[in-house]
Amino acid sequence: MTKGFFRERKHYSLQEITDNLININMEETRRIVGILKKYGVVKAVKKNKPDFDDLSNEDIVLTDVIDSSSDIEYIFDYVGFDYVGVVVIEGQVFKC
Repeated sequence: MTKGFFRERKHYSLQEITDNLININMEETRRIVGILKKYGVVKAVKKNKPDFDDLSNEDIVLTDVIDSSSDIEYIFDYVGFDYVGVVVIEGQVFKC
């Protein structure tokens, strides 16, 4: 089981998420982030938005494609969920 520690609402590139999880490759990260995105735990945002600022609709990138573009980063956002900070998916533990 691989685990990574992430700060809620901090911007991460796909490479940073991959590096944080250690024993996972970029393709696997892309697939898992896609699943987390579908459940609303991860959001794709514009890179130029400062960390921890309130996000507006203009800052969120609406796409089903997980992109390693330098313009897009990902945030973990648990707002609206009853649980706090831990997601386990396919042997990967995400702690925020």
